[in-house]
Amino acid sequence: MKMQSADLESKLLFVAIFACIWGAGGLIRPGLIPNQMSAVNIVTIGLLLTLWCSGKGPLAVVRTGILAAGFGVDCAAFLLSSKNLFLAALCAVLSLICVCGALAQFGKARRERRLQSAPKEADAKLSTGDEVLLRKLPMMPVRDMVVIPGMRTPFVVGRESSVRALEYAEANNVSLFLATQHDDAVDAPRATEISKFGCVCRVLQCIKMTDGNFKGNFKVFVEGLEMAKAVAIDDSRGFFFATVQDLNIKDEAVPTTPAA
Repeated sequence: MKMQSADLESKLLFVAIFACIWGAGGLIRPGLIPNQMSAVNIVTIGLLLTLWCSGKGPLAVVRTGILAAGFGVDCAAFLLSSKNLFLAALCAVLSLICVCGALAQFGKARRERRLQSAPKEADAKLSTGDEVLLRKLPMMPVRDMVVIPGMRTPFVVGRESSVRALEYAEANNVSLFLATQHDDAVDAPRATEISKFGCVCRVLQCIKMTDGNFKGNFKVFVEGLEMAKAVAIDDSRGFFFATVQDLNIKDEAVPTTPAA
């Protein structure tokens, strides 16, 4: 059913693209369309078809791009035919909004592809002989708290780099390496400003907050699995990615503790 819906949306978006091109052609070559207001009608049909399509999924960028182009053509048509500055300005504003939306969705799609580009690398264990030595995990610096094996605790994630690390862990179903930053007042700590010792944690729950002062942040509930040490930290992905060495500290029963 999803395949059929996506296929229908693809066809509707193709028709919408054709309508925008036809309308734009009518503005450039008046002979193609009797008058500019007819161009508005043709493009409006394309816009209505586009609005019917979903704003999510792989076609989201195309959808917002078509909306931007359609409103832009309508703006030009209003200026050329009726000289209606109000409608032209309205269409121009809507076009700019759709352009910003398309750029934002394009950036999000690129970030998601980058997060999933090397799923086998995360949590991959590098071994020498029979002994497991190292593994690579997304790393998140935390303030004012220390997580230990067996401990379950909630905390709020808001920094962009931390959100990217969380998205990577969720997308690839791997653990997070949590390490405490040295100075709580630093908003964007460097690798040297984060403790190399931390805890490998399993993400039990992740909820995006929609109201209050923390709107847009994520509330995360994690469980500490084992202590580890970061022997190398890479920040070229837009978030910290650590090569960690297990410290072989066994889990102990620890009660659930709320974040400070």
